[in-house]
Amino acid sequence: PDLVALHTVAHAPHAAMWNADPEGYEEALRRFLTPLM
Repeated sequence: PDLVALHTVAHAPHAAMWNADPEGYEEALRRFLTPLM
């Protein structure tokens, strides 16, 4: 569980999460990457 992060977007087909919710996707990505930097 500590090695995996899953962010789902309702009604978004595979690999289309950014298209369905660009702001939400970018925020989730920012929250994931910030601690790694």
